[in-house]
Amino acid sequence: MTIVVATMLIALSATTLMNISEIEYNSAVPVEEREFSDRNTIVLSDDAFLSDLKDSLVDHTSKVDATSGFSSARLGDIVVIDESWIYQNNTELVDEGIIETAKKNVPLIFVGESSYLFKESDISFRSSGYSDNEVVYAVYRNADGINFFLSVESEDVSSAVAMAYSWADVLSSSDDPYNDVRTFSWMKSETESNSRAPESAGGHLSPLGASQPGGAYWGLLDYKTSVKTCGSYGAISQTTEAYKLQNFSDTQYDCYSFHYYQFGEPASSNGYRIADIHLDGAYLSPYMTLVNHSPTSTSGASSVGVSLGMGVTATGPSGSASATWSYSISDVVLTNQSKLSTNTVDFWHDVNESKTVGKGYSTQPSTTVKVLKSSSYMHCDIHSIQFCKEIPVYLTINGVVTPIKLGTDYVDFQTYSMYYTIQINNDVVNGSNMFFPY
Repeated sequence: MTIVVATMLIALSATTLMNISEIEYNSAVPVEEREFSDRNTIVLSDDAFLSDLKDSLVDHTSKVDATSGFSSARLGDIVVIDESWIYQNNTELVDEGIIETAKKNVPLIFVGESSYLFKESDISFRSSGYSDNEVVYAVYRNADGINFFLSVESEDVSSAVAMAYSWADVLSSSDDPYNDVRTFSWMKSETESNSRAPESAGGHLSPLGASQPGGAYWGLLDYKTSVKTCGSYGAISQTTEAYKLQNFSDTQYDCYSFHYYQFGEPASSNGYRIADIHLDGAYLSPYMTLVNHSPTSTSGASSVGVSLGMGVTATGPSGSASATWSYSISDVVLTNQSKLSTNTVDFWHDVNESKTVGKGYSTQPSTTVKVLKSSSYMHCDIHSIQFCKEIPVYLTINGVVTPIKLGTDYVDFQTYSMYYTIQINNDVVNGSNMFFPY
């Protein structure tokens, strides 16, 4: 089927220290295969962390060296920061170093569970995103001024670091990072929809603040990616493109749209399959109003339409600013129970585990909201996946199992959820002093 559619200084004693190798976990899910890039990797931490990091990145680079500060970072490097190192230093100077390094278009990878950058630093963001249980996260600002975020939830910290390195390596060296981030996944499973980028229809998708002739358009804020590994079952990952409506007059509201890419990736070599993928919105901001959700429910069809930016009322732009795209829903039943009246987002993709889509599937729904001007905005998306295991069923005669296979059955249903918070400073266009200013 195809669907056309946000410092306080914390004492070191209060900080949870994390060694990369402290948790050993045998996961059936491999880190994405990447070529040995051998990129210069600068490490801000102690010797024990450095040693663990070298082990984690042995298949990616041999150039992993410690440094005492950010000044040595150059374009082409990757910087890895142990969060416990931050609390041993002057956090004001650390924040300055983070900002200056990001301005050099150098990716930064943070290892730790406190989400220092988003929750405790004095760095202001025009827009940010983070996962509730991230153990590794990364940020990258490219030469176009577009911001990329990554959060990784995993019991295997070493693999999470390796994946963040791959993410940073690919995006910072890519000729087309926008397509690469849209298709970034844990196992890099290829589905029909993974490479489908949005196509403009009746408006343009451009970087926020870009000078555009004519009427309203959706300005790109950033890309927010998160991954949750689910033991031997597989993983779920997502990327959210965030947009703000530009070139329109409304004295009361600003408008935002979100284009979601969800990837359900089972460890199919072990017989695991996808049964369901959900997107639920736990909206936290009292100043937000949901004005559109797309696509609508469908069953037994090969395509439905998805649109970004529709539902903006007459007090919004003059004319239509929207975009449409498509994604495959063959052997999938989509139920959209989202409700404008209650600001509820609820998309359920019921995947037929017995079909090919059960081995790997991705979705691309969209929502649009309006927010009171001069009000900060925050909401939490809940990305959920249910796995099951395919097992053969054999003929049994008098209690004896024969070699005659009758078919297959599906057992061991297990659900995993990933809570991802999105924060937007409402004055994003004029926020030139913010982190990653464009």
